[in-house]
Amino acid sequence: MNRTRVAVLASAMLVMAGCSTATKGTGVGPAYTTVAGLGAALAHANAQLNSEQGSLHLTAGPIDETGTFAGQLDGGNVVSLEARYTTTLQGNTTKLHMIIIGGKLYVERGKNGKPWVIATPDSPDPVVAELARDIPGTLTQSGVHQFVLMVSAAQNLKLVGEETVDGVSCIHYSLTVDTRSAAQKLPGTQRQQMQQAAEAGVDTIPLDMWVDGQGLVRKVTDKVTTEQATAALELRLNHFNEDVHVSAPPASQISSS
Repeated sequence: MNRTRVAVLASAMLVMAGCSTATKGTGVGPAYTTVAGLGAALAHANAQLNSEQGSLHLTAGPIDETGTFAGQLDGGNVVSLEARYTTTLQGNTTKLHMIIIGGKLYVERGKNGKPWVIATPDSPDPVVAELARDIPGTLTQSGVHQFVLMVSAAQNLKLVGEETVDGVSCIHYSLTVDTRSAAQKLPGTQRQQMQQAAEAGVDTIPLDMWVDGQGLVRKVTDKVTTEQATAALELRLNHFNEDVHVSAPPASQISSS
């Protein structure tokens, strides 16, 4: 679906949601009081984006991961991405630099003066091979679109109040996401993760979002706890619609293995 059509549909959703779903905020735009109203506003704002930058912090059992990224968007979906991640597991730290563009994943893991490799599912490097198995999922997880879909599967919306995120005034919302409903709405890897959570006995996931006066998500946190482990995510987004240039590494720097 092209960007113009997405924007038109999102605008229509926003109108259909009606003004009755919002109350007047204190200088940060409307404060939505229903899931439908909030979801429509987020979809509309997200569809207008052509770029974003951000950071994330993920903890899952013994794994601690931080990262920064910059992406180009089309209709609110991330289509190209450059990211740097640092992962710590049992005292060992791994740094990762990757670029996704044109459907290809480039990872800075090469040797002999050619630092980049093109990742494929059968790459001899297990880290590279794992990354290559779900390029669309990596793109989706780097943007806010998945959380827009999660809001549509949420309930128990609470308006926590006005707070500041990275110097920007936002409305803080708290929601509860139904994992089975979310599994029906999310694509690919995210669907599988929700299904696995539901099968592990996780019926709902607490989700907090900080939304600015333009309807842009500035921060998201969620937390999932099972008998095996607890996973928590914090995603921050900023520098919307600024110049972001994602390009493939020069051919002279790409290793053949």
